[in-house]
Amino acid sequence: MILLQLRALKSVFTQRMSDFIPFHITELSAQEQMASDEQLLTSELKRSVLSVYQWKEAAITGGRGTSEEQLQKLGEEKGISNISKRRTGGGIVCHQAQRGLTYALAIPRLTLSEIGSIHHFYQTLHEKIQVLLENHGVACSLAENGKSTPADPCFTHPVPADILSKSGRKIAGAGVWVNKKGFLVQGEIQPEEPVDWDLSQLDFASSWLE
Repeated sequence: MILLQLRALKSVFTQRMSDFIPFHITELSAQEQMASDEQLLTSELKRSVLSVYQWKEAAITGGRGTSEEQLQKLGEEKGISNISKRRTGGGIVCHQAQRGLTYALAIPRLTLSEIGSIHHFYQTLHEKIQVLLENHGVACSLAENGKSTPADPCFTHPVPADILSKSGRKIAGAGVWVNKKGFLVQGEIQPEEPVDWDLSQLDFASSWLE
């Protein structure tokens, strides 16, 4: 059953992937950037779109289950006023300035019945990001268990299929949002050490077509 679901998932990607917005350093505020990510998922979208970027200034974003009070409190603790909520799920993420990677992936007309489950999609996505990290010399693996809440800050608790460093720290995760237009993923990749990213490899969505 799982094999059939993964084949169906690959078929969906093959039919719809992908336009790639070249890597860039965003100068938008957190609120503006989250709105920009959401706009990738429009009724006119015919092909999937992947945007990969870094932040010019540090920012904090929280998934849809996060309260404004939680974001404000963490922002005050860390001295960061550039904060915003996200449409996607997941906990609170501290985005470092010009380090790591943030991405948004919009897939039109994708339904849960086509991919089998959110978990299968999430695992397939992170398997590809794991390859990206390993190609950059980052030893990592997928988490087999774990649990977090919307109030958890900055990658403190992994969930199954998150990416872990060799030391066991969560270094990549994502949140999802599904509506009638399609499927939006917003993710974060934060290796423990700085990485000199090979820009030619950042369109990791294209590897799903192999």
